[in-house]
Amino acid sequence: MGIHTLGECARLPRDGFARRFGSACLAQLDRALGRGQEVFKPYQPAAVFNRHIDFGAELSAADDIQSGLQMLLQELRAFLVQRQLAARCVRIRFEYLAHPPGELILELRSAVHSTQQLDELLRLKFDRYQWIAPVIGIRMEALTEALQSIATTGLLAGERQPVSSLWLFERLRARLGETAVHGLEPLADHRPEHAWQSTELAAVTEPELPGVMSGRDRPLWLLHEPVRLSVHEERPVYRGELLACGDVERIESGWWDGAGVKRSYFSARDTRQHRWWIYQDEQGWYLHGVFG
Repeated sequence: MGIHTLGECARLPRDGFARRFGSACLAQLDRALGRGQEVFKPYQPAAVFNRHIDFGAELSAADDIQSGLQMLLQELRAFLVQRQLAARCVRIRFEYLAHPPGELILELRSAVHSTQQLDELLRLKFDRYQWIAPVIGIRMEALTEALQSIATTGLLAGERQPVSSLWLFERLRARLGETAVHGLEPLADHRPEHAWQSTELAAVTEPELPGVMSGRDRPLWLLHEPVRLSVHEERPVYRGELLACGDVERIESGWWDGAGVKRSYFSARDTRQHRWWIYQDEQGWYLHGVFG
């Protein structure tokens, strides 16, 4: 078009420019040249909840300290509701008279809007927390983020709502510890003991099951080491004779890393209808897993 500079571009007829390149491009040119008023959104820092309660005395009873936590949780609930926010991390500092403050930190994989859920998680952590001295005050801080959606409650009173697996994991982590619960990541290996590894629990995906990952009917519970089975009349025995049922899964893999296997896996039942996962190789029969 023979246009080489912004000045030449700006001298073009505005109607023709908009028809050829679109009104959005014309508006962008006007903003660059300062022709129009540009409206900026006001800066809003991330909302941080920060409250403190002073007991005015040294408290050592867990019930008294828990009452102070409940007061701070009520303030947090009002803070989240008024601003339509959800809490991602809650940090509690227990203040002592002659010692540095102790911390109780609750980090969530998914932001929570309900303080009832926060209360439940904090109670689980609270039961395992040890104070080094009587507490004279509590400070609660919560990092928040914009609320994406709110789960609706049931129409009928007392109607139970479905519990997500992620919420179950949060409760287990609060009770058992941060490292006690983890996710599973499938690996490209047919050997059951090498087909998965532990990984950080994802916040947005549901965990896959090993049986689904492999495309086979595999149990969730694998033994740390396969157990050698005795044989009676050419049948494997474990708490009685085992009867194979279902299709066989044959595995020949691992020759490249020095841990090669040649196995034939079977689902087997005993006389009491317990279901086991067994395999046969050149050495004999082994128990490797248990079905639920």
